[in-house]
Amino acid sequence: MILLKNSKVQIYIAVLILMVSVAFAYWNVDTFEFLSLDDQSYIFGNPHVKSGLTWASIKWAFSTFEASNWHPITWMSHMLDFELYGLKPAGHHLTNFLLHLINTLALFFGLKTMTKSVVPSACASLLFGLHPLHVESVAWVSERKDVLSACFMFITIFVYAKFTFSKARRLYFGAILFYILGLLAKPMLVTLPFVLLLIDFWPLRRISFFSRLPGYSITPGFVSAVLMLLREKIPFFVLSVLSCIITSMAQISGGTVASTASLSLFSRLCNAILSYGNYIEKMIYPHNLAFFYPHMGIPTRWGTSIIAVALLAATFLFISVAKTLPYCIMGWLWFLGTLVPVIGIVQIGSQAMADRYTYIPLIGLFLSLSWGLHDLTRRFPRVRSVVIAVSVSVFIILIVQTRKQTNYWKNDSTLAEHALSVTRNNFFAYTLKANFLYANGNYNEAIQNSLFALKIRPSLISSRLNMGLCYLRLQKYPDAIAIFSDVLASDSSNIFANVNCGKALLFMGDFSNARQCFKRVLKKDSLHIPTLESMGLMYDLMHDSVKAEYYYSKIRTLPPVRR
Repeated sequence: MILLKNSKVQIYIAVLILMVSVAFAYWNVDTFEFLSLDDQSYIFGNPHVKSGLTWASIKWAFSTFEASNWHPITWMSHMLDFELYGLKPAGHHLTNFLLHLINTLALFFGLKTMTKSVVPSACASLLFGLHPLHVESVAWVSERKDVLSACFMFITIFVYAKFTFSKARRLYFGAILFYILGLLAKPMLVTLPFVLLLIDFWPLRRISFFSRLPGYSITPGFVSAVLMLLREKIPFFVLSVLSCIITSMAQISGGTVASTASLSLFSRLCNAILSYGNYIEKMIYPHNLAFFYPHMGIPTRWGTSIIAVALLAATFLFISVAKTLPYCIMGWLWFLGTLVPVIGIVQIGSQAMADRYTYIPLIGLFLSLSWGLHDLTRRFPRVRSVVIAVSVSVFIILIVQTRKQTNYWKNDSTLAEHALSVTRNNFFAYTLKANFLYANGNYNEAIQNSLFALKIRPSLISSRLNMGLCYLRLQKYPDAIAIFSDVLASDSSNIFANVNCGKALLFMGDFSNARQCFKRVLKKDSLHIPTLESMGLMYDLMHDSVKAEYYYSKIRTLPPVRR
């Protein structure tokens, strides 16, 4: 018992528990496959990533808006993984897991440094490391940006806290540097300057909103103190604004920003309020988790109103107890504020919400809960054994649930099947299942799942393209041509539709129209290998060996990675 009261022993035990429990929860993630869900564009189908870390690929990482984002550090981390593991999924998954483990430990040491309290720091970090809502960020390789940006965020907070203790300028500039790296990994960190202000309030206690707040120094010059802290954050705010501008440019160029015509501002506001409630519910009771939650339109006004009132009531409650329980309002505002960039006011994509968006925001609620229970056991020692027993039970349940949730991410099929079992009208899950079936040669079943997706979302291009590919494989060329032509009628520059429509026309013997399809692709990408191959094949069939060799030779001159 004496040993357990020693702070160093407590730290060693906490670190051991954190490492073992998180490792056990994600123990088999290295056996998972890549997913067709973004992993193709981020890793195994991206020639720049597959070229490894070269000056050319680094230049590309800093200059591209690929995937409707600007996150060069994330691209470089994928390139480094390719250097280390090639296209073996195990290594890429292992990197995500290790970053999550590092984040869990970094959160613990950061909280312990700022609060000097080992037990609540360990509890908050365990909740972070083990919660099933965070599985998506860890088990999905394409979400490297989540775990990587969070890593830089924790380092930024840690260095910033050290700066507030010592006032060393090198630490201040170090915090700015790590913040830049975090933004270059994922722009969701734009809210970090506000988080730093919350940390100034608690646990750093650099400012008090109350003249008689126990444990706080009295600050008569309240306004001057606030201005000083704001001036201190000016470089961070400037970086946030720049990141917002660049991110907006990337997302607009990628066409991922939904217009108010497709989803009204009122619908977005209602969904944002509902999402806050759903995130809290899934934090308390993590059930029916899916990789994609379809946007269901305008929620019921009664349901939205009740959640809005509950959120406001909770805010006023936490403000009212801020004198004695400052971590409550700090954690609550952390949760509300860090979700703002992804809450859906500016709608990116077609999802209503996403588990991955909670990776950083839930930390605020974990802090409030952990320090609340810590205070409870100090004020009422008799309940300590009950709190410990309940806490241990909760952590065991979280480990079991996280392992279960992790297994759904094994491949496209397991992920899609689970999503279909826990959501309604999930066109994205049907599309993902169709992709898996196509990849495994089950073309007729793939067509059926694509039709299910199109019944829910008739305008879904990806499902149409999947059906076209299936008909192409089944040698039903007229059906394939009809589908690809329908896609091209609305988007004549679609590379995928052009090259495959060209192939179907080629196999039908319509060389003239096939050539037009292929030329549209080469006009957009002169080194598109499937099109170069198809042009070569077409001229072979036309007995024009000179032109056929011209296109084949182009392929041979490309670097191996591009091929």
